[in-house]
Amino acid sequence: MAEEVAETANNRLVGFNNVSSYEKYILKPSKQVDKALIIKEWDNILRILVSLALKQTTQSQVVRKLSSFKTNATLKALIALDQIMMSDYLLDYIDSQEMRSVVQASLCRGESYHQLSGTIAKVSGGKSLRGKNEIELDIAAESIRLIANAVIFYNATLLSYLYQFYLKAEPDKANKISRLSPVAWQHISFIGKYEFYNRRVSINIQEVIDYFMSDSEIDFLAVA
Repeated sequence: MAEEVAETANNRLVGFNNVSSYEKYILKPSKQVDKALIIKEWDNILRILVSLALKQTTQSQVVRKLSSFKTNATLKALIALDQIMMSDYLLDYIDSQEMRSVVQASLCRGESYHQLSGTIAKVSGGKSLRGKNEIELDIAAESIRLIANAVIFYNATLLSYLYQFYLKAEPDKANKISRLSPVAWQHISFIGKYEFYNRRVSINIQEVIDYFMSDSEIDFLAVA
């Protein structure tokens, strides 16, 4: 892992000075960034960033428009700015153990979410949520996303109540709960017919919580 990070850093890092001036360092930038171009195009860059922030345009539209010219100074300046930001991120990642832990945890959560979505999509041999045309495929994808988010919300609600309860009663168990992931589905059955509608009567979440509190084993969720 360390070798991969070092290789990525050596290939992606940029510096403001000539590359030869960094020879004494362990991690060296692979190229010199064009700082003058960024300064020259700064007003155009700010206009693009404001448009993106206000959702007046999208990244794909900006890239498509800027790429329509064979040579575009603003596009080159944006690429150079992105290289600076990536270099700053890589150096922070290498320097901070806390940041590496946060990034790794985020990657694990993302992978767990994809696994959950994949499990839902494969229910009943993948016949429950599928489509034959673009609209049906979009509906199936959004349905899978809705079910996955419902599972995560359900788990997070349980964990939150359990954590608050054990924080006063058994602090050690509360610490264990704080390490559990809401992206888990071992305790949930996806077999059945899905009906998406509003119900006036909802699940009594307190009864579910009381059940888990009466059970000495709470490892129904995967450790994050």
